[in-house]
Amino acid sequence: MVVSIVVITDYSGLAGKGAAFAVLLLLACLLVGLTEETMFRGIGVTVFRSSGFTEGKVALWSTVLFGLAHATNLISEGPTAFVQELTTIVAGYFLYIIRRRTEGLLVPALIHGLWDFSLTSGKVTSDRTYPLSFFAILTMIVLAIVLVVRRQHIEPARAARS
Repeated sequence: MVVSIVVITDYSGLAGKGAAFAVLLLLACLLVGLTEETMFRGIGVTVFRSSGFTEGKVALWSTVLFGLAHATNLISEGPTAFVQELTTIVAGYFLYIIRRRTEGLLVPALIHGLWDFSLTSGKVTSDRTYPLSFFAILTMIVLAIVLVVRRQHIEPARAARS
């Protein structure tokens, strides 16, 4: 995701808007990342874990809720937002993995905010299409394949029962 963030960011579009605009957009996106990570990977994961869900179900349900929260785009933008919805679900799952690996919310919140910033940067210039945004979809396809291949490593091995 970090490589994709670096590639996708529309540096020339941001430069055309000025440094103040770029900094405010970055701060706004970082706040969105922090807020959503607190809700879904902070509160959501904690509630599911304390309710006795296995780690696999914690990952699944926190990701499903994250995806559903973004499904409003299907109403406002129609079927074209379906690809965005799928990529959001995959991104949500990997943000869960980042949270689990780092044992905190700061890193996934930072990645989330930067991801949103990179995607939004491609929309700051309304008179042109930004083709590198497609790289985000490609990134999520690759991450989904990694997920399928490495699925058995998601849930920790259960202790042998006596």
